[in-house]
Amino acid sequence: LCHGTGDAVTVPPLAATGPGGRLESRWLVAPGTRHPWLPGPEVILWACVRAARSAASSAVRVSIFPGGDQSAKVYDVSRRR
Repeated sequence: LCHGTGDAVTVPPLAATGPGGRLESRWLVAPGTRHPWLPGPEVILWACVRAARSAASSAVRVSIFPGGDQSAKVYDVSRRR
């Protein structure tokens, strides 16, 4: 997509907006660097994970478990005598 520093490239739209809709082209401009860098699949994946985590942390958390007694004593039952 990037031919050189500051080059602009037109990119066709992904899909028409509707029946008989006009297809609008979009412009991409290369970064002002000698060797532009485009992210690979692992970078895109981690960006999606970070976005999902930040959206989940800002949302209201709903537990599927009923509220427990906070003063209850908890015993480790994994150890057997």
